[in-house]
Amino acid sequence: MSLLIAILICWLLWKIGVLTIKFIGLILLILLIGTLIHVLLWPAIILAILILGAGLFTN
Repeated sequence: MSLLIAILICWLLWKIGVLTIKFIGLILLILLIGTLIHVLLWPAIILAILILGAGLFTN
């Protein structure tokens, strides 16, 4: 249901002329950066936990 509302809002914005190619590009860029941060952040956290765990068990 919320997806339909989001599509409707986007369609209305498109009709008004706010949703230009630059705006869409900016949103995609933000999403891409966010995805990259998540993709790089999770392995770093897991690696840190593993190193910490190994350090605790060996000492």
